[in-house]
Amino acid sequence: MEEYFLRTMAAPHQARKLSKTAVFLLRQYLLDEELLHDIDLALCEACFNVVMHAYPDGHLGDVEITVRLEPEGFVELRVADWGRGLDWERVRFENPGTSAESGRGLFILRKLADALEYGSAEGKNQVVIRKNIGSSAWKNSASIP
Repeated sequence: MEEYFLRTMAAPHQARKLSKTAVFLLRQYLLDEELLHDIDLALCEACFNVVMHAYPDGHLGDVEITVRLEPEGFVELRVADWGRGLDWERVRFENPGTSAESGRGLFILRKLADALEYGSAEGKNQVVIRKNIGSSAWKNSASIP
C-alpha cells in the first residue's frame, strides 16, 4: 500500500489545485481516464464542501487530501478539515432536483464512490471515498515511478 498527503488552505483556487494534484498523482498509477475523471469530480465536490461549509464567517482553515493506493485493489481518498463538522446521520443523499442551487455534492459523492464514510475525531473531520479498481485499470507495476 502507498499513501500520499496533500494539504493547502481551504479557498476555492487552492482546493482545486489540491484535487488536480491528487489526480495527477493517480494518473501515474491508473490507465482509465473515465475513472480519473470520476475521481477528479469526487475530489472537487468534497473539497468544495470544505471550502463552503467547514469554515464559516470568514474563518480560515486547511483542507487535506490523503490518497491511499492498494494496486490492483482500490483507491481510498480522505478529504479532511478542522472546521465545523456535519451531522452525518441527517445527511440526505437525494438528488435535490434541477431547480436547486446547491445540495448536490454529497449526492454526487455517493453516486461516484463504491463506499462513502464520514468521521470526526479530535477536531478533524473527514469524508472517506473508496473506489474499488480492477486490475485492468492499473498501469503495469514495472512502469510505476
